This record gives sequence, structure tokens and C-alpha cells, in this order.
Amino acid sequence: EATGNVEPIRTVEITSKASGEILRLHVDVGDEVQPGALLAEVDPRDVRNGFDQAEADLEVAQARLEISQAQLRRSEELLQSGVISAQEHESRNLDFANSRATLVKAETNYELAQLRLDDVIIRAPLAGTVLEKNVEEGQVIQSASGNVSGGTTLFVMANLLEMQVRTLVDETDMGQIRQGMPAL
Repeated sequence: EATGNVEPIRTVEITSKASGEILRLHVDVGDEVQPGALLAEVDPRDVRNGFDQAEADLEVAQARLEISQAQLRRSEELLQSGVISAQEHESRNLDFANSRATLVKAETNYELAQLRLDDVIIRAPLAGTVLEKNVEEGQVIQSASGNVSGGTTLFVMANLLEMQVRTLVDETDMGQIRQGMPAL
């Protein structure tokens, strides 16, 4: 006979990649959830503003690239006609290359902003049971990625179908334990 603790094999701390105010909590302690289940929502206003700005920057970069491309085509025609110098043509070529680089940067920023917008919705990473709820609606949380401390832990979850027993067994009893013996 021995006393001990029955505990989950793996527990998971749920944090948010987004900082801000918790608008809604969709689960409570003891709730069973499936992977991808909605757990909480963080205020998306700051993130949405960043997304809108990134979207506008992308549109501007696309327009600049189109204009730069048209100018480069005209420049090639004028160079062949001898109207402009090679240096002026090279300048248009450089403008075109810069416009392409700006577009790539704008596309990357847009994709990152889209990911940040998705990060305000906190979903369950695995199937399991909510063991702890460490926040309440209206509380302001810190991002896990932007904070040295690892951010605010929102929930602790575990799959309670896989458990383990931690117990101290007397050394004299260890010799009597055999594989397949029932544990009661």
C-alpha cells in the first residue's frame, strides 16, 4: 500500500500571442474541449488598425510598382530612340527594383498583420479539460511573444484520459512488484 497523486501526464499552459483586454471567455474550469475550440477573445482594435494600415500600404506598393513598370517600359523605348541617356534609364531601372522590394516588404507586413489578427482568437491546441482559468473578462493580458516573462497564462489544460500516479513506495515493497499486477 502507498499513497500518492493521480495527475495528468501532460499539462499545457495556454497563453496569447496578442496583448490587450480579454473581451470574452468561452470556457470555464472543468469544461472539456476539442482541438481548435474557441477559448477566449482578445480586443482586436489595435491589431485591426495595424492590419488596415498594412492593407493600405500593400495597395500603395502595388500601384507604385505598376507605375514604375510603365515608366521603365517608356524609358526602354526612349533609350532605343536615343532621347534619354543610359544613366536616366538606369535610374528608372533602380526605381523599378525599389518598387518591387517595397511590394515584397508590404506583402510580408500584410501577411504578418493577418496572422496577428488571427492571434486575438485563442483556441485549444489539444483535446482536454480546462484545469485552471487564470483570467477574467476585462483583464488586460501581456503577449507571450512580446514579453520576457512569457506573457499571461490564460488557462491550464490537460488530457485526463492519460493519467499517471506519483507515489513513494517503500524499498522493501519494491521486490514484490511484478509486471501486470493490478493497481487499486
